[in-house]
Amino acid sequence: MEDRFTGMEKKQEGRLSALNNNIEGRLIGMEQKIEGLIHARVSALEENIKGTLSRMEEKMEEKNSKMEKKIQHGLDRLILLPSAIPTLTIDTPVPNIKQISYVKSGRLWVLLPDFGDDYEDAGEIIQVDNNGNVKEKFYSSGPFCVSKDDALLYKSDWFDKDEDEDEDEDEDKYGDRVKKKTSEISTTLLKTKISEDMIGIYSSFVNGHILVLIKTSTVTESPWQQHFSYKITRYDENGRKIEDIWINDRIQGWRFWSSEYAYITENKNGDIIISGGKYTTVVGMDRSGEHRFRYSHPENLTPVDICTDKYGHILVAFTCSIHLLDEDGAFQKILLNNALSYIKFTCLCLDDKQNIYVGNNRGIVNVYKYLKDE
Repeated sequence: MEDRFTGMEKKQEGRLSALNNNIEGRLIGMEQKIEGLIHARVSALEENIKGTLSRMEEKMEEKNSKMEKKIQHGLDRLILLPSAIPTLTIDTPVPNIKQISYVKSGRLWVLLPDFGDDYEDAGEIIQVDNNGNVKEKFYSSGPFCVSKDDALLYKSDWFDKDEDEDEDEDEDKYGDRVKKKTSEISTTLLKTKISEDMIGIYSSFVNGHILVLIKTSTVTESPWQQHFSYKITRYDENGRKIEDIWINDRIQGWRFWSSEYAYITENKNGDIIISGGKYTTVVGMDRSGEHRFRYSHPENLTPVDICTDKYGHILVAFTCSIHLLDEDGAFQKILLNNALSYIKFTCLCLDDKQNIYVGNNRGIVNVYKYLKDE
């Protein structure tokens, strides 16, 4: 009888244990299911919140952008004259002008196109005063710019060595060089590699940085088959390299002929703006090289020069007109129209008072005022 009760107790204990295990398993399963549901709902809620915040940020950025543009447009109405006013004409002693750059002392550097043997001063940089009198001239393969401290930075050939430079230096290592010319002397500021051709240069009036637009050639299967790449190299004001910004992958169709110069400038927001012959588009990129905008003439004309003013406007010169863009590359107005078909604009720059200097194919520089007095 006792054995019978003992067996029944064991059976009952077994059933209770199984029931407990079953209940415990179900509870664990329910807990996991509830935790999963809670986690999924929390994740969905987090994603929903992130999405909502992201959309709110986008809307805020869009509103801020619209507000900034309204403010800029309002500012433009306050600072821009209804039309550009001619203030000065500089008749230089050269038949054509390829590039100009203003010096604060009231003088202007002028680059002549390479006419071959037709003109004895072809390929020279000439400094003239406001009366067109030549103050200085020397040969350069161009292009050039004026630095923050009023020195002339210009492209020079590899063989144009400084007086104290080692004559036995390995000439196969270097290509072009940028020389810095002050009133006293010209010295080499930086050198490019033998495979690099400098096609554009700009010096920042904010931090003194030098931006050099470079075409790099790589021989592929034979010396007659070359691959060209393009980059912007940033240097400090002493010629020390800071970084390379490769632009091939960011600008579709960006190409130059080997003999062409390109135009490069930097805006007050840090954007880099470039263009060049045979390339009919002005391209803006941020300081890291990421694409920001493009601008083309409605008639697909080729830009002949670009620059920026202290308000962030972008000035684009075409042979027949000068367009004013905002800092996002959006067209604002035509500053100048060329009414004479036989005269073509060839270049432009701004002076320290934000007057426009416009060179043409007749060797004349016209100066215009387009901003109201502050």
